[in-house]
Amino acid sequence: MEVFYKTNVDNFGYSLVNNGLGPAIISDKKIFVDGKEIDYSGFSGFDDFLKKLGLEDRYIGQGVINPGIAIKSGRSEKIILFKLDEPDDREKILPEIYSRVQSR
Repeated sequence: MEVFYKTNVDNFGYSLVNNGLGPAIISDKKIFVDGKEIDYSGFSGFDDFLKKLGLEDRYIGQGVINPGIAIKSGRSEKIILFKLDEPDDREKILPEIYSRVQSR
């Protein structure tokens, strides 16, 4: 399993991709901001993540990455998606996110 960043003109997000030979069963999910594990709470479950990065007003949606689900070989599942409002958001916001967020 690998975590990938996905960007386009309007949004940015993380996806989990199964590059293995068979299905991957999710046993746990951990996302770290500034080296500290986030709490999964609130409406989206990613409220702590969004707050720490100052992205609360940019949340669009998320996939279903929870312990027990399976992702077929060659398939991906969205982790979280948020919007980019301005053309230069990619240069202002994304470098900070890349440097502050880790997953395990």
